[in-house]
Amino acid sequence: MSVFTDVEAKLVDVKNKVEGDLHTLLTHLEAVFQRVQQAPVEDIVKTAVASDIHAAAVKVEAVADTLRSDVNVADKVVNVAADAVDNAATK
Repeated sequence: MSVFTDVEAKLVDVKNKVEGDLHTLLTHLEAVFQRVQQAPVEDIVKTAVASDIHAAAVKVEAVADTLRSDVNVADKVVNVAADAVDNAATK
């Protein structure tokens, strides 16, 4: 796989996992990537920028995973608290 194919795959993969501001950010990264591919510059420059875009997409994915994990933890805490209130109310 070339760097460009890797970047395209990563952008699609992460865009399918996120929503809201993170999705918008990935859409902007995708637009930048497309402009870089079409730009009349040396391949070495295109490869370097594509690598940076790939790294940014990986970071966005990590942030999304962390946020998802935090939401899951908070959800569990709320469920435990709701159960405790229900148990106290039935006594």
